[in-house]
Amino acid sequence: KGESRFSSVKKADGHPGQRYFKMLMPNKPGAMAKLFGRAGATIKLIQTKSGTRVRVSNALDFSPFPDTRMVGMSGSKSKIGKAIAMIFQEVFSEAGKDESISVQLLIPDESCGLLRANIKPMEEKTGSKITLTPKEKLAKFTEERIVTVVGNLQKISDGAEAVLEAIYQDPECTYANTTTAYTPPDGSNANGANSGAASAPGASGNSVSQGSGAIRPGGGGGATRMSNFSDGAGGSLSLARGAGGG
Repeated sequence: KGESRFSSVKKADGHPGQRYFKMLMPNKPGAMAKLFGRAGATIKLIQTKSGTRVRVSNALDFSPFPDTRMVGMSGSKSKIGKAIAMIFQEVFSEAGKDESISVQLLIPDESCGLLRANIKPMEEKTGSKITLTPKEKLAKFTEERIVTVVGNLQKISDGAEAVLEAIYQDPECTYANTTTAYTPPDGSNANGANSGAASAPGASGNSVSQGSGAIRPGGGGGATRMSNFSDGAGGSLSLARGAGGG
């Protein structure tokens, strides 16, 4: 009752409470515009309907994974699974029914053994192709490995949910970094500020950044215009747009 349809994959008991999950989205204005929606409306709706807190890195933040934006989600496994499916629906809304889509998930390096043991049954159950990046290709400055899931829209959603289910077989599974921010070797941050985030319903003090092509740092290259929006629950969203942006 209330279990994921992938819970039969070597399910472990005793995993109550909050979970965390990460994935990478293309750092392209079109993809980010679909994810955030007008004035942040889409990502707010995803959070409200899924019950999941979703945070998205700023376009100019340092990242060990080039040309991507980090998406971090926190909530129960079932709620995160719902948020993943909703995010894919928005970002890949123009994909054909049988069009092949490739997405990248991030999992703790310590969970790779569990995932590797389950990949074949997961592929058979979801119809997706699931590939774990070799350890020797582990990105610098992080202990996270990329998992690539390929298939049509339904299959990548099912595959991502299966990966989520698999890594939390281990009650000790945890991300060393439960934020979307990463610190480069010199200790600086390319954006010099808090990682961009979509606030959870009722949360406040976070910012949503939309598309690298629509964002400019203040000073030097043009002014940044900030527009504030209330989420109707005491929280707020700040959307940064370049002076020439729409």
